[in-house]
Amino acid sequence: MNVRIEQGSLKIDIQDLLDNLSEEHRLQFIEYLACQDAVIKHVMDQILDGWTENACCGPLLCTASPEPRFGLDWAKREVARRAGEVAAEEIRRLEKALAQSEKDLRDVYDKLRPRGYDSEL
Repeated sequence: MNVRIEQGSLKIDIQDLLDNLSEEHRLQFIEYLACQDAVIKHVMDQILDGWTENACCGPLLCTASPEPRFGLDWAKREVARRAGEVAAEEIRRLEKALAQSEKDLRDVYDKLRPRGYDSEL
């Protein structure tokens, strides 16, 4: 593996690093990256728009096929299949958060409201 020190910084060729990792360590590295906001955004940009904000993209089969061939093919197919499920779960999540916010706000109003004041807000 090519590792060098330049101007006080350790320089490692990423491709060389990945090629020299065991399968287990490569998977750990990929799982770490997959949870990073920037990676998620760039992958979603490719799934939804075909490109990242810097006009980069992974391979994508240009014609229809019964089985996805590349990772982006699979991702696009899965998003299409699960769109309704994902939307329903997101709506449930948002409704739960909104209900909790409204409860918290009512609790604050109840603490601040003068005693004997029973009017609904």
